[in-house]
Amino acid sequence: MTSGADKNVKYFEMFFKEVQLTSIMMNGSSDSRPTYEGSFAYEYLKMIYTQIDESGKPKGNVEGEYDLVKGKGSVGALASLFAMGLLGPSNTSLTPVPIPAAAWLLGSGLIGLIMIRRKFRK
Repeated sequence: MTSGADKNVKYFEMFFKEVQLTSIMMNGSSDSRPTYEGSFAYEYLKMIYTQIDESGKPKGNVEGEYDLVKGKGSVGALASLFAMGLLGPSNTSLTPVPIPAAAWLLGSGLIGLIMIRRKFRK
């Protein structure tokens, strides 16, 4: 992705290894342009987000990677980098926030209710 009125600035990159196309679909009608949707599988992903300062110059990279075969990397870091890439170049940064204890408590309570319901159905 690039940004800038008078000069393009690269601020977000994604690198994949061992990519396989798993599905592709074409949609459209006679009065509109066709659109394509697809999905793919991969073994390794690396994202690089370049932070931009107030003057529009790059001030440093934030990187994250995930290897699905080895199970190494941080999914939270990649989600944060992807969000930064969608937001566009800025001098703000995002930090992944852990799920609060209340959400875990709610989840365990819901699982408990499901288990009780299954017990009484038998």
